[in-house]
Amino acid sequence: MKESQKNFLALIPHPIESEWDARWAPRLAGFPVNICYGAGRSTGIVRSTYYFDPDTLVENEVSRVLRYLPRQKSEFWVEVIMTKQGGFEIRKYRAAELVCSAQGTNFRTVMIHATLRGLEPDEPIDLDRR
Repeated sequence: MKESQKNFLALIPHPIESEWDARWAPRLAGFPVNICYGAGRSTGIVRSTYYFDPDTLVENEVSRVLRYLPRQKSEFWVEVIMTKQGGFEIRKYRAAELVCSAQGTNFRTVMIHATLRGLEPDEPIDLDRR
């Protein structure tokens, strides 16, 4: 096994289903349920999970944009852009600085590319170890 394959960690989310919630699902369907960035550290595998904030949804004639935030205090946040033509763009920020991004038309592929970079050294990790 190649060294790069041995260290690869992908945490691929499911898209929100249209039946999930009567109020929010019609507007949020297709967005990821959550987004996890993970890394192997000397203490084991750690992750930082970002959860959608439905109050941040912005929609126009071209796209829908939704912000994802961690539960712990952090400067990091993620923005997911879904174009009405079927494209995705995932952008991870530290405050106003763009840390990484990925784009494409296939949900699974874009999520793999978006989370491939893993955790930043100063990115807070989830405290629960489930």
